[in-house]
Amino acid sequence: IKFVGSLDVTSPESAGIVWNVGETNKVISWDSNGTITNVNIYYRTSAGGSDNTIVLNDGSHVNGGNSYTWTSAVPDEKTETAYIKVADAAHPTDIYSVSTVPFSIRPVITVTVPALDQNIEVGTSNNTVTWSINSAKVTKTDIYYSTNGQAGPFNQLISSGINTTPGSNSYATWGPVADTLGGDIVIKVRDKSSDVINDNVFGLSPSFDIIGKIT
Repeated sequence: IKFVGSLDVTSPESAGIVWNVGETNKVISWDSNGTITNVNIYYRTSAGGSDNTIVLNDGSHVNGGNSYTWTSAVPDEKTETAYIKVADAAHPTDIYSVSTVPFSIRPVITVTVPALDQNIEVGTSNNTVTWSINSAKVTKTDIYYSTNGQAGPFNQLISSGINTTPGSNSYATWGPVADTLGGDIVIKVRDKSSDVINDNVFGLSPSFDIIGKIT
């Protein structure tokens, strides 16, 4: 007869949780029924996916509530169906718990140009949009803008299917700019890797202006 304890992952274990690539100090929590001192912790990018190691043989845990702070950067993944697994380090195939509510791991797109309150004239060409991506998982993007600020809709297309790389990216041939005058224009750069629109991964520019031109 073998008497064993049990584990139950408690966080992340609710809808709507997003971990961004590169973030640190993510807290993983679980309950232990019985004193399971040392644990292995993994993440999965799908329900049936393989285990990716977060930490092995992490010790000093107790009966009841426990937690581990993942101080390393969230790795370069892109998924809406991530899960956490906590296993007894002494009996990892027998005693473990996998979270039941998926959470998201998303790359970060940061739009820096146009800058805040920059003026762009109607009819001009060769205007520049600049953004950075902290992930190799985003390989193509679309660029749209809204004349209604961050609330959208983002229904003004600048360019579609732009190949991108990790780090800084630019599109320098926006124009001629349409007659869409406004004082709260916001650009959205959205993931379209493998030609699949991904509305979960995007970046927004600061608010800028599209202004008229007197000739």
